[in-house]
Amino acid sequence: MTPNRTLDRLVEFDERSRDYNVADRLATAGLPPGLVSHTWGIPGEKLDQGADGACVGFGWAAELKAYPKAVAGIGYTQAMAIYHAAQKLDGFPDDQEGSSVLAGAKAVQADGYIDGYHWAFNINDVCRAVSFLGPVVVGTNWPNSMFYPDPQGLLEVDEGSGVAGGHCYLVSGIVLGSQIAHGEPLLRIRNSWGAGWGRRGDAFVRVSDFARLLAASGEACIPDGRHKVAESR
Repeated sequence: MTPNRTLDRLVEFDERSRDYNVADRLATAGLPPGLVSHTWGIPGEKLDQGADGACVGFGWAAELKAYPKAVAGIGYTQAMAIYHAAQKLDGFPDDQEGSSVLAGAKAVQADGYIDGYHWAFNINDVCRAVSFLGPVVVGTNWPNSMFYPDPQGLLEVDEGSGVAGGHCYLVSGIVLGSQIAHGEPLLRIRNSWGAGWGRRGDAFVRVSDFARLLAASGEACIPDGRHKVAESR
């Protein structure tokens, strides 16, 4: 049975985004080669968008709440405000439900939370970004199989189960050598369906599965700088 969730992430790509490739940022950051296991903490409440198709607002709100710098005062009200601001900035008709990851990035930048943003165009850059730079806001298709994580929080990405829609969520960590998936590397995600979903609001997806999601009109955005900061670590 499909839960009462509205999946309204819309695909909106701007060719100019290719000029802001996170690969360039990674190459100049003096980082070690390869990947490291790392999860960026997200203090405070686990946000729940309910039946609203506001995942873009909640995905970006989760990013702002997360370390390496946690922005103060981000909750349901702010997530909905980001969503509605994104709707005014996207390229879709005014009566279109949902919005895009790109419009969400524009909204949080316009509100002064971030300086700008870069994009990851392949799975290695997504993994490198979450290893060393911070969480990554992603938009992908959401197959029906992904509604229900297994008891350990692992999601099965089965395109044959049918695609329920497009969803925006946060990649908050990477786990190498996980026993959950018999040693396969995993990405940890923070969803916006409350603490009762998955493992207290989080789940895991195999890197190999996420690579397929990314290739199917997926997108991954990494902010530059954070402001209105509560604390850092």
